[in-house]
Amino acid sequence: MRPASVALCHLRRRPAKALVLLLGLAVGASTVVGTLAIAWTMQREVREQLRSTGIRVLISPVRQEWDFTYAGIPVGGGLSYQVGDLPPDSVARVAKVKGLDTVAPKLLELTAGPGGEEVLAIGVDWRSERKLRSYWRVRGSYPDRDQEILLGSHLAELWEAEPGEAVPLLGRQYLVAGVLEETGQEEDGLAFLSLAELRSRGSRPQGLSFIEVRAPGDDPQPARWREQLAQVFPEAEVTLVRNVEEMRLGLLERMRALVPVVTVVAVVAAALLVAATELSAVRERTREVGVLRSLGYRQAHVLKVFLTEVLVISTGAALAGYGMGIAAARLLLPLLERAPLPVGWYPHLALIVTLGSAAVGVLAAYVPARHGARLEPITALRFF
Repeated sequence: MRPASVALCHLRRRPAKALVLLLGLAVGASTVVGTLAIAWTMQREVREQLRSTGIRVLISPVRQEWDFTYAGIPVGGGLSYQVGDLPPDSVARVAKVKGLDTVAPKLLELTAGPGGEEVLAIGVDWRSERKLRSYWRVRGSYPDRDQEILLGSHLAELWEAEPGEAVPLLGRQYLVAGVLEETGQEEDGLAFLSLAELRSRGSRPQGLSFIEVRAPGDDPQPARWREQLAQVFPEAEVTLVRNVEEMRLGLLERMRALVPVVTVVAVVAAALLVAATELSAVRERTREVGVLRSLGYRQAHVLKVFLTEVLVISTGAALAGYGMGIAAARLLLPLLERAPLPVGWYPHLALIVTLGSAAVGVLAAYVPARHGARLEPITALRFF
């Protein structure tokens, strides 16, 4: 009988110990697989969001700092204020930069609301703004005429305005086309209308407060866009905006650095479990080794018997652990993300875990198995 056949017969004859070892190894493999699957899926989701939002750069007039001092003693924290607007040809200058996805000019104007309160009105180009703010959710519709306006959720609640109603602003009545659903940001308290309308009704007919541009989000060097735009606007401030997705991606990168630590712990635990189990099995099977040696099995044959058993268990544990890890990732990921991408199968991860588990099992079992294989037949048979 071949060593492999002897190993399989022993596994069928004593399945309890093999099952305990398989479960122990499977738990370690599932921990590594689940951690990697969650990290990779979340990273893929954030990259998709980055690709959709793109790289944002703000072009704004230079701010001046005015420090208050008296007799060389600073008084207060100083005053920061913006000097003027961007030049009227700024949009045309931005258009010369090749590769930009969206150019969204904006004008900010403080005005009085229906109750005399100060309201910040934002003049936008609706075509570019809707493309830039694709994540906005609007109750009603976006304005498509100069006489229509979009209100933030808090402002609409303050004015008790609903889509289809009229509100006074800038000395005329505007139809509320839609109400922006709550974002948790400053947009909730703003009033949005077309850039041309705000220029015609406000105090700055050629005013331009700042320009927000977007570049493709898959660019590995986002800083180059800021450098190009800074060359076009040497007299302005050009700022690269780091959005939430970029910060989350950096956090995930740091979290993924913990995966090697988890892997090392799982490998060491699995190796110790295999070594202890195999050492115990060798001591319990001394008479079996004696019979095999007396039947003509060499040390190499007996060693193959022990290692084949561990190889079969390790491979089965890797496959079971892979399935358990993917299942655990699919159960846990919705608790970490509100609308996560589906967890993939990652076939290459299954291959790596299988090969790694088999290698760890064989290497950990080699020393105890070699010790059992070197038993002399007369020594092993004395237990009969």
